[in-house]
Amino acid sequence: MIGHGGPNPSQGRFLPAVSTTAAAALCRSALVLLVVLTSRALMADDLRVRIAWGGGSDREWQGTIGVSEGSISEPRPLGIEADEPGSMWLDGNSDASRRLVIRQRSPRGYDGVDLLVAAPAGAKLLVRLSGVDDSGQAATIEAPLADLSGEFVNKELDNCGNRLLVMRTPGDSLRVSLPRDGLVFAPGETFRCTLEPHALPLAEGSRARIKVQLLGGGKELWSQQHDVQAAREAKIPLEVRLPDEEGVYDLAIAATANPTGRRPSANP
Repeated sequence: MIGHGGPNPSQGRFLPAVSTTAAAALCRSALVLLVVLTSRALMADDLRVRIAWGGGSDREWQGTIGVSEGSISEPRPLGIEADEPGSMWLDGNSDASRRLVIRQRSPRGYDGVDLLVAAPAGAKLLVRLSGVDDSGQAATIEAPLADLSGEFVNKELDNCGNRLLVMRTPGDSLRVSLPRDGLVFAPGETFRCTLEPHALPLAEGSRARIKVQLLGGGKELWSQQHDVQAAREAKIPLEVRLPDEEGVYDLAIAATANPTGRRPSANP
């Protein structure tokens, strides 16, 4: 959820940011991304992927993350420990050979990272993780990228209750580009953004129906629907006039399969 400001991807959630204050009473807008999709995956050239591990006894982890073909970039650590900075970094002389190296400095119960993966649909994410006290060699866990579009991979890491979770980063299917960082608005102001459906997990040739709703006080205040072809990238400009009353409002965006293929009409 976006509260007063833009996202802080390193924490995997949205946190307040600095914003300007209007002379009139403020209207606070929040953005919620909801994805409701089914059917087989149709992959694009890049995905934002979340790899997280832990859940059992605290351990100090080491290992690498890479891809069988393609490249990884833009690592955003998710850990909250003080020594998280410097615990993982990209290593390699070229995009094709680059991998993420993990060298934790202290035991912890949870850690993770978001990555941008540019690879063909048949590529696999390769994760090697082991505790620094393990005497045996770490096994490589393979996660096909084609399995991540609408599902997640959940694997056991050790006999101490720790597991590995691999999934698409929340919101990656419905990417939202904001023209400004702050999300505090004057009453009656227009909220503008661009919605980019990306690699929707739908069969080739099918269509998706995207519904955008402005919600406040448990009620729908405004809605609009768009029809897109799942295999094609699209940019949908959104303009939403916010209510005149001060308050906190949610903009919910959901995508579902459109079996009829008919284009829906917008509701003012």
